Amino acid sequence: MLLIISLYFNYQINLKIKTIQDKTKKSDNSANPAPNEDSVEDFIKKVINLASKIPQNPVSESIINQLIKTVTSIGSILIWTKNPKSRRDFQYKIGICLKKVQETEYWLKMVFFFSLN
Repeated sequence: MLLIISLYFNYQINLKIKTIQDKTKKSDNSANPAPNEDSVEDFIKKVINLASKIPQNPVSESIINQLIKTVTSIGSILIWTKNPKSRRDFQYKIGICLKKVQETEYWLKMVFFFSLN
């Protein structure tokens, strides 16, 4: 159940980041719209909470480490977007953030696969 909720929030975060990216492409006034950091932070906290409930063994430990590294990097990259050097720099950083969201989804799928066994 937690995995389904996490995947849902992952989808929502992905949509919000794409919306930010689209607004920036269309906007001439601002290169840096403020992302909804609360929803991103909530997603990160939920994934960390999920990871803390997974039983530890050598295989799960490496998967959980990768999941935590990836999901926490989403928040740090969004912080980078607050002070972009240019619109192009902002687009680049948001693109990295989208890739991290996709990578998080992959690691959540691996956690789900692992928990089935």
